[in-house]
Amino acid sequence: MSISAEMKFSDAATSWLEMRDAGASRARYLKPRTVKSYKLELEALTRYFKDTPLQDITNESIRKYQQKRSDGLPPFKHHRHPDHVNDEVGKLRLILTRAKLWHLLADNYEELDAPFEQPRRVMTKKEETHLFQVASSRREFSLVYAYCLLSISTSASGAELRGLRLIDVDLIGRTLQINADSAKNSARVRTIPLVDDAMWAANSLVTRARQLGSVEPYHFLFPYKRGNSPYVPTRHMADNGMQKRWKALREAAGMPWLTPHVLRYQCITKLAEGGVDKITAKRIAGHITDKMWDKYSQVRFDSVREKIMGAFKLISNSEGTQSQKSIATCVDRRKDPTLQASGKKSSSCPRNRVSEQLVESATQLQQPAFSQSFTFAGGFYVTGNEW
Repeated sequence: MSISAEMKFSDAATSWLEMRDAGASRARYLKPRTVKSYKLELEALTRYFKDTPLQDITNESIRKYQQKRSDGLPPFKHHRHPDHVNDEVGKLRLILTRAKLWHLLADNYEELDAPFEQPRRVMTKKEETHLFQVASSRREFSLVYAYCLLSISTSASGAELRGLRLIDVDLIGRTLQINADSAKNSARVRTIPLVDDAMWAANSLVTRARQLGSVEPYHFLFPYKRGNSPYVPTRHMADNGMQKRWKALREAAGMPWLTPHVLRYQCITKLAEGGVDKITAKRIAGHITDKMWDKYSQVRFDSVREKIMGAFKLISNSEGTQSQKSIATCVDRRKDPTLQASGKKSSSCPRNRVSEQLVESATQLQQPAFSQSFTFAGGFYVTGNEW
């Protein structure tokens, strides 16, 4: 099946997708969800180019498509991120390449520049603790609590968790296997060690799955259910299977911005903050490039503050400068009960106003109490079988 320059775009798009989906080219390596995303991108392109012959598509028409698609102008109803628009035009490029036309446009084609964006938000330590306190406090959150705990302890995404089968969860060897069926790419196929929190969550989810009928090794950890029908262990949970529970949890926690994928960011951030070397952390997360690692790993401000305070604490514990010694001496003498009773000041204390303020501040400064580390499964336990 060939694509000619005279074909209408709609016909060419259909032919190209059939070639990808029928075993030609690299189609045998494409996953069903990849083909699904191709269909959605081609639908957007077809809405605009539709009956236009491939040979009549120009750089000017591509620029107009980019503008209308990104701004949500007719025939489109919603704006799209520049990266998504570039992906869609990328499919147009592949189709025109098949028709031997892209080389005529390549030199003058320009991708859309993505606007500067703040890194995806992750939870602060206080927010993280609060989320798991809320999740562990109510029985109706038992499933989403274990789901969150497993994700944040392993870096597994929602799709990877939904694709888990019982055989992938090794409670004896304390490992979790992300298989090729649910992994986004070959680098995401990995074996993840289970820490104590993850072990508790995995054991709870395996127990639940068996109660729901998943008893064979290749049955899913999150079996499928629709409406009031029985669970189907040979199918995994739908993409929106956790949506209602997740929405209820984040509303109860007062964190409306929180999405399940943040848990993956959270795990990778914790690995970076914990001093895990990049090679090990990338292996756990399934990253193959430093760019992707930098995108996901975000050292939280709390950790930055602690490291800076730790660095200056080391400085303050050293011999210090002469002025530091002088201030420390004055602080000790001001606490001398004999001087306090007489109301006199030590003659060795500094007399200028700035130094007086420094001494006063140092006198009143209290030693901070550092909080203990928080352990989810050790700190909270969900009882009951309401899943």
